[in-house]
Amino acid sequence: MKQMTNEQMADLANEAANVAIAHIQKKLDIPTGDFAGLFFSGGDNWNVLTTILFDYIYSEISEGQQ
Repeated sequence: MKQMTNEQMADLANEAANVAIAHIQKKLDIPTGDFAGLFFSGGDNWNVLTTILFDYIYSEISEGQQ
């Protein structure tokens, strides 16, 4: 299992969130990210999403070490 620093895990969580949002927008035929920008501005929604993804990444790495 690959080892990652907290910064690397946070970067991966951010990347995964962006990919997921882009995928949803594509499936809904949304041409711009204007609403997503509003929805995730202010940080609360973005922080919840990326924290969940960070925790998942951390757990995957931790479980792989057992």
